[in-house]
Amino acid sequence: MSAQPVHHGDGGPPPLPRTQNAVAAALPPADRMEFHREVGEADETDLLGVLRRWWLRAATR
Repeated sequence: MSAQPVHHGDGGPPPLPRTQNAVAAALPPADRMEFHREVGEADETDLLGVLRRWWLRAATR
């Protein structure tokens, strides 16, 4: 048995985790403030949608 290297798709960075902390860290400061405001104001039914929308924005930067 030989060791195989681990490849991440096309050699780019690993995918952005879908967590509040990872999304916030990937955003520029001005967007990060707005992200935290929206997350803080979202109720339990809206929270996942807010996180998903900001994750998409952060992942495409």
